[in-house]
Amino acid sequence: AKSEAGAGPDIRDTEADSKPQQRYGHGGEGTLCDVCFMDEGEYGGSSFIKCRGCLLLVHSDCYFADGDNMPIDDKGIFDCDACRALKDQKHFGGKVKKNSTSTPSPDPLSKYIEAKSDGRNYPMPTGNNEGVDIFCQLCARRDVNGGMKATDAGKWVHLACMMTSKEAYIDSKGKVVGINKVLSRTKQEMDEFERETGNKATCEACLRSNAVLLHCTEDKCQSHLHALCAERANRVRVVTAVDNGDIIEFKCATHGYGGLHAHRCVICGLGNRRDNMLGCDGCGRWYHLFCLNPQLKE
Repeated sequence: AKSEAGAGPDIRDTEADSKPQQRYGHGGEGTLCDVCFMDEGEYGGSSFIKCRGCLLLVHSDCYFADGDNMPIDDKGIFDCDACRALKDQKHFGGKVKKNSTSTPSPDPLSKYIEAKSDGRNYPMPTGNNEGVDIFCQLCARRDVNGGMKATDAGKWVHLACMMTSKEAYIDSKGKVVGINKVLSRTKQEMDEFERETGNKATCEACLRSNAVLLHCTEDKCQSHLHALCAERANRVRVVTAVDNGDIIEFKCATHGYGGLHAHRCVICGLGNRRDNMLGCDGCGRWYHLFCLNPQLKE
């Protein structure tokens, strides 16, 4: 996702380590962390490490909390929580609390959505792995992208999604806690939105109404997004200070690209579905392929 000017440095510790950072060679031009979506050296970030199973690529500081074991070999390879759970065929984050608030197991994403997966996904539970269902409680996606971590309730959550909530955090054991509070609060907000507008809140980038939906930060805007969908669809980030630190919020397609004429469709006026836009070499204006008459497929 893009950050608003001046906001980016606030979401990571900007103090670089006084010692030279060890590099394992997993970085490179255009390579971004799967959790913070920044490059290896941005804002003094720690080294990139890679999961040997799912190919999760993260700053070590983005994935491992203080007090968390860091089983990283001399090549910067490790085994993430999700791959360890799949290998051992058991819940990694603790006993599953059946009566707690939780997001139901999601169906596969449509291939026609804007917020497409990058192709790295954890398997749906079938056959011998039916006891381990790895998907994010906050976005209801199975993407490796986002950095999946176990919760204290035996569920899973993307660290990238966790950073949008003031209630959730990683405890000293490396488990994400507070997710039930996030889900309960969001359900109340979505119920209130439906009562006031008569419409069900839906993510504009994946067209689903499940899990945790974030409001566009623009006042009175009724658009919503899942956190990882916003990242996958390249929405503009807004870093907001709260009592216990910073959280990440997003602007919708209409308001996020409002000042960028070159990135808005001349016909519909929206800046979404930028993967389906065509630019004119002559005037520099942009058009959605599906807004043209006749529509273009590619």
